[in-house]
Amino acid sequence: MNLEAPQQLDPNSQMHERLLNFVRDSIDAVRERAFPEHYTDELTGLGNRYAFNIGLRKAELSEPGNFGVAAIDLTGLKEKNDIYGHAAGDKFLVLAGKSIQRSVRSESDPREEERVTDQVFVNSRIWFGRLAAKPLIRDVFRTGGDEYYVILHGVSNEDDLAKISERITTNLVEDKVAGTVEVELHKPPRTGIETRDAADIKMMKKKERQKIDQRNAQIEAGTRMQRTWLMLGTYAMRKSGLEDRRRR
Repeated sequence: MNLEAPQQLDPNSQMHERLLNFVRDSIDAVRERAFPEHYTDELTGLGNRYAFNIGLRKAELSEPGNFGVAAIDLTGLKEKNDIYGHAAGDKFLVLAGKSIQRSVRSESDPREEERVTDQVFVNSRIWFGRLAAKPLIRDVFRTGGDEYYVILHGVSNEDDLAKISERITTNLVEDKVAGTVEVELHKPPRTGIETRDAADIKMMKKKERQKIDQRNAQIEAGTRMQRTWLMLGTYAMRKSGLEDRRRR
């Protein structure tokens, strides 16, 4: 009885890499189903930093050049905590998460709670069908404090990114949650983590510009106020002088 030896994959082949990625994704999906708390931010119910890093890796492998990252930093959390207490600060964070979710999930394109992954390896004797443990969709993440991120799937140009950034900013303002938003498009061979870092840098520069603009506006407002008081004082002195001359 002649048994044909099993075909071995070249460890450097594209097929081998795709197989490893699928196995890794399958393990992540099973873990996420078994231990959802390891992937979830306890306060907001969004994905946490660990889930975000996994999502970046998956997007980098499955849709290179066809996704973006939005970095969002809220404004005013410390003041909320100091003035109204940490319970109010927590509500502020939850509201921000819901506002961001509403910005990236339109009613015309509703997201399901679960996503089924089909993996078919073409030109291969190996085929994997539907995964029993289906990974949850996580596109909005709170990675700590007042920092949020969004993985923007299916976005491949700067114009679409700008529209999404504007929508997130508008919804935050409407929900009375101030924040700074910046976006970055994934550009191979840059990694997902590098794309996140680029969005972070743009966001921090934008915050710094906003602080400078706010400071300049305050200085200008103070200068205008000083000019106003000076004019009023000069007018009062002139009026007083005129009245003194009339009395004489």
